[in-house]
Amino acid sequence: MAGGTHHIRTPATKGHSQRVVIDEPGEPTTIVGRLCTPKDTMARHVPVSLKTGDVVEFLMAGAYAWNISHHDFPMHPKASFHYVGG
Repeated sequence: MAGGTHHIRTPATKGHSQRVVIDEPGEPTTIVGRLCTPKDTMARHVPVSLKTGDVVEFLMAGAYAWNISHHDFPMHPKASFHYVGG
């Protein structure tokens, strides 16, 4: 995963799994970011089948998920934003 809790800090702050869209069910998987901390966990035990290059879509990130995140830890690039129409 290119992102992590430095982009969406809500799961680590609240201690919950971020909701994800599951296209292909699979084994329980823990989705983590690339930071050097065990707190960089986005979702736990998600029944999904993932492979390298797949995109994970997080639902309901929250209005302050980006604002409360530690963007510059440890000097990773800032996230780009993509809006899905509704």
